[in-house]
Amino acid sequence: MTKKAFLSELRAALSALPEQERDERLRFYAEMIDDRMEDGMTEEEAVAAVGNTNEIAQRIHTEAAVQAPQQGVRVWLILLLVLGSPLWLSLYAALWAVIISLWAVFVSFAAVSLSGYVAAPAFGVHGNFPMAAASLGAGLFMTGCTIFLFFGCLAASKGVCRLTKKIFAGIRRSDGKERLQ
Repeated sequence: MTKKAFLSELRAALSALPEQERDERLRFYAEMIDDRMEDGMTEEEAVAAVGNTNEIAQRIHTEAAVQAPQQGVRVWLILLLVLGSPLWLSLYAALWAVIISLWAVFVSFAAVSLSGYVAAPAFGVHGNFPMAAASLGAGLFMTGCTIFLFFGCLAASKGVCRLTKKIFAGIRRSDGKERLQ
């Protein structure tokens, strides 16, 4: 059997499938035959090695039947996500608000530590040495807190960015163009 006859038979056997999926399967088997011919097989040998069109069509129809319920589940999932979007989007916005608040606290701590370093010499010049020592100590303490808070804010920001990336990757994967094979 020639490649053209094989693909014609397979097209007829897969007539119940959607056109896009049928064309995709036909391209796959045409490429498989071409690859075998490139490896040195004759056209008839390559077609025979691919298999019987009825068996291939039956296997494809079985796979399509297994994938069909997933389409229904995907519709329900999309419906639930759309209806739940006020809740999910609010939670997502709140998560970003927490991250922004953490960075605001970091900036506040840095400003307080800086003001401690500025206030210490000012108190010292006016002769209030106990206040100068307290301001310097407070500045050092706040510097330590600022350093720890910086690493916490950085880790939280990276975590939310990773979460965002996973969400968008999941949306991209669920658009129906990628299939499990």
